[in-house]
Amino acid sequence: MLGSSIQGLGNSGYGLLYVVPATFVYLLITNTPIELYYVGWEIPEVLLYALTTLSIYSAIWLHQASLMIFGDNAGMKSSKTQSVINKHFCYFAFGVPPTELPDDSSLLAVVLSAIRSGNVRWGVFLRFLPVGFTWVYTVSAWLLLTNSSLVSGATLVGGAFWLTLTIILVRNVITGYLPHHIPKESLDGVDEAEYARNRRLATSIAKDDPKPRIQDSKSDNQTKIR
Repeated sequence: MLGSSIQGLGNSGYGLLYVVPATFVYLLITNTPIELYYVGWEIPEVLLYALTTLSIYSAIWLHQASLMIFGDNAGMKSSKTQSVINKHFCYFAFGVPPTELPDDSSLLAVVLSAIRSGNVRWGVFLRFLPVGFTWVYTVSAWLLLTNSSLVSGATLVGGAFWLTLTIILVRNVITGYLPHHIPKESLDGVDEAEYARNRRLATSIAKDDPKPRIQDSKSDNQTKIR
């Protein structure tokens, strides 16, 4: 799983998934124990280790799921419709097949439909559960990094992490002002995830080429003798 997640790390958007765990690692290396600004309380080191571990797991899970949905070369910037993305992410999170989920641009609506379907695979959901707190990890990393800068002073590396986390937190608000539609010239091939497309192509190729690739040598020799 880790090897598949590292593949395509430089593609658009995938590298940002690892900024949060990298921030926790930075805080562990440079600022332990962390003391809250003006309060004087110290953040337990075991909490930082827990956040680091959970955020790494979440980044790998999201990276792997994104590769399966968007493909190796598309990155997180895909022409697939939001309803298609929601259905396939819910499939990886709950195990409910995309065909049983509605075409809805609201992720919450698709999640509720998956739960109401009664086909949730709880083993799959438990493996996904830490990923559901990705936003919490991101906000926690930003707050702890900001607090560390106020208490101990900022560094160039810390400033780079802080700026990146700030962009991650506010980008959805800013992009919310963009048009909520996909141009007609971008609609071809957006109705299925990349892993489903690859599976369909492999099946169609197998059906179109049913001939055995290895001929029976005995029958071939007999034909030549005759």
